[in-house]
Amino acid sequence: MTIAAADRRKRIVRHMNEDHADSLLAYVHHYHSAEFPESVAVSAKLTALDKEGLWLIVATASGVVYEEVFVAFPSALQTPKAVRAIVVDMHHEARARSPLVSTAVLHSLSSLRALVDPRVGVKE
Repeated sequence: MTIAAADRRKRIVRHMNEDHADSLLAYVHHYHSAEFPESVAVSAKLTALDKEGLWLIVATASGVVYEEVFVAFPSALQTPKAVRAIVVDMHHEARARSPLVSTAVLHSLSSLRALVDPRVGVKE
């Protein structure tokens, strides 16, 4: 992995945790519904991502923390720019199945483009 790629991943992780925590939790509720139904998982934090998916820390209402919860992408990333499209699609799918996900979360996902496309200005 190049330094630029590592930096891009760090920015994506930070951005998702700061601006899209609701989406991360929705992914857990939807893609791991058997292990973490909405009444169990109360927070999710992105720790890493790779071409196959997202690595999360998930906290439950009872205080148990799961440190390596993997949420697979529907298909492997072909380019770094594909992250945005995939997480938006995952958000739509999770939201369609859960009324708890805010529509404001989806609207703010558009700012993720600046993190994966170096031609777009990044606001720090």
